[in-house]
Amino acid sequence: MQRNNIQVLTIGYIESDEFWPRIFRQQRLNKINKADNDNLLAAKIIFTPVATDGPPTGYTTTLELTGKTSTVYELLSISQAEVDSIAASTSQQQLGNTTFATPNEAKETVVSALIAALERVDAGIVNNGEFGQEKELITEILQFLIEIYDGYNSGNGSPVPECIFNGNGTTDLVIELVYYYLTHLDEILEKLNSEDVSELSRYVVAYNESANPASYRSTLTEEDWFLVSCKIYAYLNDEIQGLGSAQNANTGMAKIENLIEEYRLAKQQGLTSFIFHNEDYSEVSSVLYNVQGVSPLQLGLIDKRKTTEDEIGISLLYDLQDAPTQREVFGTNFENSTIFQFYKPNWNFSDEPELQLYTYNTQVETGLSSKVLLKDYLPGKYDYQLVQIFINRIINSNDKGDETLDLNGFLSGVQVYARNVDFGEKGTYDLYLSRTGNLDQDESSFYNYTKNELTSIFGFSGSFTQYRIFSTSGGTTSITLPTLQSPNFENLVLKLSNKDTGTPYIDLMKAIRTANLNSVSNLEITQYGSQGGISPVFEIDHNGEKLKLMIGFPLLSNRKNEINPAKQPYFIAGGGDNRLGKSGTYQVFEFENSKGNSSAHNMKIYFLVDQEQLLESYLLIEREILIEGISWRNQSDSYFKERSCYNTSMGNACCMQASLTIVQQFGVTTDVSRRTNIAEFVSPETDYVSLRPTANFEAQVEYLNLAIKPNKQGGKPVLVGVHYNKNKKPYNGSNPATYHFIVIVGKGYDKSARKHYFRFYDVGEPDDEKATSSNNKLFIEKNQRMLRGEFDGKTYTVTEVRENL
Repeated sequence: MQRNNIQVLTIGYIESDEFWPRIFRQQRLNKINKADNDNLLAAKIIFTPVATDGPPTGYTTTLELTGKTSTVYELLSISQAEVDSIAASTSQQQLGNTTFATPNEAKETVVSALIAALERVDAGIVNNGEFGQEKELITEILQFLIEIYDGYNSGNGSPVPECIFNGNGTTDLVIELVYYYLTHLDEILEKLNSEDVSELSRYVVAYNESANPASYRSTLTEEDWFLVSCKIYAYLNDEIQGLGSAQNANTGMAKIENLIEEYRLAKQQGLTSFIFHNEDYSEVSSVLYNVQGVSPLQLGLIDKRKTTEDEIGISLLYDLQDAPTQREVFGTNFENSTIFQFYKPNWNFSDEPELQLYTYNTQVETGLSSKVLLKDYLPGKYDYQLVQIFINRIINSNDKGDETLDLNGFLSGVQVYARNVDFGEKGTYDLYLSRTGNLDQDESSFYNYTKNELTSIFGFSGSFTQYRIFSTSGGTTSITLPTLQSPNFENLVLKLSNKDTGTPYIDLMKAIRTANLNSVSNLEITQYGSQGGISPVFEIDHNGEKLKLMIGFPLLSNRKNEINPAKQPYFIAGGGDNRLGKSGTYQVFEFENSKGNSSAHNMKIYFLVDQEQLLESYLLIEREILIEGISWRNQSDSYFKERSCYNTSMGNACCMQASLTIVQQFGVTTDVSRRTNIAEFVSPETDYVSLRPTANFEAQVEYLNLAIKPNKQGGKPVLVGVHYNKNKKPYNGSNPATYHFIVIVGKGYDKSARKHYFRFYDVGEPDDEKATSSNNKLFIEKNQRMLRGEFDGKTYTVTEVRENL
């Protein structure tokens, strides 16, 4: 430092005994005491780990400036309290609560803040210029507003001043302004009247008179703190209510920022126009406008307002013109630009624009020109933060091992995208999101998706992979990204994690289930117990019942132990009494250890005899149940030749009769009186394709589950009606959506589709191998509440179930 040859020694350390041994910190701090020069100002950079259950997920930073001796402060002509104040305020302003992944990542930001603090000390600037400490106080207030807003939304916040969440629906918009003004403190000071500014100054004096205050809030009573916070909130809320913009912006960049931000804000509110406040009528030459995730846009602004119109309404509808070469547009020459022309509300094409925002026709990213980006950015179709928030919710849920995530309608009906969205160790992706349909019940399992390959999305061409996930009420979430990015996205974002409980035998059971939910074919199980032995008897809740289990661990010591969780385990009848039960009351599933060389190396699950199907359901390893002994019938058999259905104006229509003869082979029958509809036409008079589920869906799926069981347990086939796309007026009076009848004869779980299904025989197919193929599956689409499957190029949807009589 220049003043009286004060030297500066910079010390950085991690403030954590757990993650950074105390001896390391002491070694760093001892450098101060060992320094030869007593005229030393120690600049300490303190990294505080973010608290988690495991290793730190990041670090926050603070600065401290400490003189080695009291002489340092005398030579600086500044008190120790003032130096502490400068360090604290600079730290708060420039570092705040920002979290850095590693100390090294914080390097540039911290060094910049440190230099700024030292410059203020060197110059003896305590107030940081005009209203410097008032700005510090406002910063602390704005951060307090964000803190209580976040706490309110999470349900974990401190008491909230009544003035803030006042039910007028503007809180979210006010918080957006809070973030804006954190970097535009001069503008918010200009909004305050002289009385309020004086009040801030009084609070600053109280702060300066306090001995080493931790913050401005700590020097005020809770009543005064809430009062001043409510006043700041009220100014911002009034701005939202009046749609005011930051006034008196006196730089070109600020003017363009205000225009774009006010446009986006009005669009979010569903308005058709907004008020633009600005007394600066000058043109703005080309500036670089940053849009997160892509290269900066080159923007300029032509202001055609009259000098008497410093406050005018601007329509959200704009006129767009390209000037690929030099061209005059409304009296202004443009070259190689796209011009966004903004008018007063209710304008027509003969009017002159009030503002002309232009951007050079440059390629910002592959397939994303500045024109396209600005067209999407203004209405919020391009929104980096929204995309990041949405995907982070999926990541957080899957990392916790939650099998479902309730998004509560977030982004319902929205299409939004962003490029190069950064999720830290989870990767960086170009993402296109769309949420459509009924999202009233918005629980989804994002590891359970269907995948398609696309050649275009949102108007962009290329090779894309789209993941579609269905909510409980049938709504669809589509996540699309470049195909090259899809493997990492599947593995790091969509894959469900197995959150350990710390109890090995329970965690092993969860790991098998999670692996099957993720369609993983190899599971490393060494971590759950490699020394052999038998676990205690334990219970796991599943489908409202308690599985009573015991685990036999493999005997491979520290060698790797690996099983295929999807492969059907060996079945062993229980022999001998054990802690689970007496001989004959329990059974064993034995999973082959691919790294072992004898059955002693295999992993075993002991379970009660009557819980076999429940355990298979939990582990998702259900064996297919197929009712045996069926004598095949085809509706075209001569057996039906004398029936009226055999030869009608619509051809052979004996599918119901043929299906009935199969059911009757098992001593039961059915008729129309036993019919229960589970799907019907949305518009039966005009639309013969669109279906909707009925309230009977769940009950009839449960009926089918009970009816379809092994022969020795009394299993019976069930006759059902199905719809497929004929796009013809229906002729079935009982249920117009029923075009055909088939027979359900089995059930199981498809590991590749990750869905339960019912097997069916199709009496309309003359080829009996094809009619009874193991591929004939009707999948239970729980979220869409439909039973659907493919057969011979047609999509069958079950419309009715005829219960056995």
